[in-house]
Amino acid sequence: MRMIKRILALLECIVIMFLIISEYNIRKVNARTSGLRQKPVIIDIVLFNYEDTYISLVKQSLEDIQKQNEGKVKFNFYDSKGNQAIQDEILDNLSKKSRYSISKSS
Repeated sequence: MRMIKRILALLECIVIMFLIISEYNIRKVNARTSGLRQKPVIIDIVLFNYEDTYISLVKQSLEDIQKQNEGKVKFNFYDSKGNQAIQDEILDNLSKKSRYSISKSS
């Protein structure tokens, strides 16, 4: 009786492995990048004050990222000179630019 249970368990394992292997299909996809150069991602950054030590370090780090990813990303920096009204005006002007299109899907 024990021997029959072991044989049945072994057969079950073999059947399960066969089903898993038969369902697992490896698909090859021949994909390559286009030879065309894509547009870089443009990111507008409004900084409160360029002269602030921390903010200048953040700006420098972002400039380094831009240099490392030339042609992929471009940062546009705007200085509000520590003035909230100037910062609001810059943000308002940037929001009116139509460099991108936002479409709703129904």
